Amino acid sequence: MATPKRERTPLPPSTTFAAAANRYIAEGGSERSLVAVMDHFGPKTTIGEIDEAAIAKAVRMIGPHMTESTAQTVIIKPITTVLNHAFDTGRRRGPGKAPPRWLTPDEAEQLIDAASHPQRIGLRDPGRETLRKIAFMLGTGPLPGEVITVDGSALQRATGLWHLPGIPSIVLPRTVLPPPRAAELIGDVPARGTAFVAPNGQPYVVRHKGGGQMAEAFGQVREAAGLDGSVTPAIRCSTAAWSVRRDS
Repeated sequence: MATPKRERTPLPPSTTFAAAANRYIAEGGSERSLVAVMDHFGPKTTIGEIDEAAIAKAVRMIGPHMTESTAQTVIIKPITTVLNHAFDTGRRRGPGKAPPRWLTPDEAEQLIDAASHPQRIGLRDPGRETLRKIAFMLGTGPLPGEVITVDGSALQRATGLWHLPGIPSIVLPRTVLPPPRAAELIGDVPARGTAFVAPNGQPYVVRHKGGGQMAEAFGQVREAAGLDGSVTPAIRCSTAAWSVRRDS
């Protein structure tokens, strides 16, 4: 007879990463894999404070000389495992959702290059809006539904920080800081109104938990970049790995 699945109570965002990691260990997780990240976050950092920018900082601090694959294994995966365990996995992204596809730095560059030349790839995108959205996703890690709904007022121009309101029951509100290269590619942001519009320059028609509206233009960029269908708009790449120009 199969053992019933144990119900786990999600932890509140105010829970420290150390406490969340200890619960994960107590329920059978590997303590050895968490030593470096637990030491980095210390006893006070909360799980609600750990966003893509915090993970990128952990990569820079813990493994500045690591390869992308090593950083993924040693730093990024242990952090996200603890967070998924703390928030009871699907409660952050919704049941049945596949995890985002982590790009290699070279794949990120291929996407950026293709989106930078819309005319060359046959995409009607005179304002390079698809490039702006890709840069924002690579630099800060939001879901597509957040990208197409975030307002320009979410950007604090004095600091460069963005406040993402999140999506109820899927992803928490948080503050993110795009690296300089992402901010450069994003370019001007309106003080009010939709920050990221469709390739035709118009705001997207927002649907419940939407984001699929940007799939067509993204798919055209992806194909031109030579990437397969596993690369969806829910993309991630270690910020530390691509935020400096490859030819600099």
